[in-house]
Amino acid sequence: LKPLDDPSRKPPNMWSPEYIALYAHYACVGFVQAIVGGALVPYCLYVAKGQPNTCATLSTFVNLPFGFKLFYGTISDCVPINGQHRKPYVALGWALTFCGAVLAALDDTLDLATASSLFLFISVAYLLADCAADAALVGFSAREPAATRGSILSTAYAVRFGFSIAGSAALALLYNGPPSGGDFSWGLSLQGLMWLVAAFVGVAMGTTLPTLVEESSYKERLSLRDRLVQFGKLLEQAPVWRIVTALTVCTALSLVTNAAQNNANARWFHISPLQLGATNTFQFLVLSVGMHLYKTHLLNVSWRKTFAAGVVGMQVFNLIYLLTVYTDWAKNGWWVACTSVSVQLAYAFTFCISVLIVPEITIPGFEGLIYGALTSYTNGAQNITNAVNNLLLSVWPSNTDNDALDACALDNAGRTGAACATVQKHMTYLTFLTVAVSLSTLAFLPLLPAQ
Repeated sequence: LKPLDDPSRKPPNMWSPEYIALYAHYACVGFVQAIVGGALVPYCLYVAKGQPNTCATLSTFVNLPFGFKLFYGTISDCVPINGQHRKPYVALGWALTFCGAVLAALDDTLDLATASSLFLFISVAYLLADCAADAALVGFSAREPAATRGSILSTAYAVRFGFSIAGSAALALLYNGPPSGGDFSWGLSLQGLMWLVAAFVGVAMGTTLPTLVEESSYKERLSLRDRLVQFGKLLEQAPVWRIVTALTVCTALSLVTNAAQNNANARWFHISPLQLGATNTFQFLVLSVGMHLYKTHLLNVSWRKTFAAGVVGMQVFNLIYLLTVYTDWAKNGWWVACTSVSVQLAYAFTFCISVLIVPEITIPGFEGLIYGALTSYTNGAQNITNAVNNLLLSVWPSNTDNDALDACALDNAGRTGAACATVQKHMTYLTFLTVAVSLSTLAFLPLLPAQ
């Protein structure tokens, strides 16, 4: 496994006109992901009137393409377009995203199935761009000094989360009217949000992509077969397979949570689209702060200790949800938003590790393949998490039935009766079970090698 490029070269100035398009790309990813991921929840809850298992499964469906980043990364590494490996794929991905958003905006009869299918297409499109941009940045990060390695990637993700804040704020303020079951007298429909997405992508990428410069291709071109052989040899190295195994297992277990919460919040106290959007805004703000804290204070702190602190912190705040289950004062959308933000701060540290660990094992010429493979494992693990969440959700029947959840609604005078007590008991069991599964992550942390 010998580098195909000169690793002594310094990374470029990412804020220069020649490279600013890559950060603009992350701005678009953050904004689009915030809209696409955030709009479906209130749409399912209040427009489609979906059951808990339906609404919980939507995120799994829309995020399916994230499990195939290995394919995207391999294509950009192996199949240059006009001699370039990154820029054409970034351009193609955002062009398809723009077209998908316009198609959704022009459909006046969007139902849940059609909307989720178009959102799946949009996810496929912007991931094509994302994997190419990620590969470029991983290559630059690998050339950073050891003491600051990961700074370029962490800055890129800070930009991404910063614009996720903007997207979530737009969603909270503009998607809270009658079309979405919100509290405002006016608001955009789902189609209106898609026009917003198309406009943002068109301006951000249309003005920066023309000046993007891609460095010359690698002198030695390897076939797909040779690349996979070399990648297999890389995976045989103990530090690498330990990282892959640890991140896959720990991601799958640590993110297990009570999937009945969204529907419970909607039925008990009608958490509004504004509050859901504000929750997403606060969460992305905390993720951005978490990335900055990791970049400035935790780059050289033990991965195991940081991951363990994040996992334990998430479960402490997940247990706080029991106050919402049992007390009327905590059945409040702003209270739920605050506790969700606390969970996200803990999650930020585990997320940073999964991203910034990649430059430690990458080699020039294999950035797309290696980054795509590792993120495919962790994103595939998140799909396993969603499957586990849905499986645990069905253990106690009241957690999957909107009518049963209504027994504990604030506007239900009989919420102190036996029916509500059963719902509370089942929600408590589910919460404790998911916390126990998440804490089992700690048993697998020794698989992570030392830095």
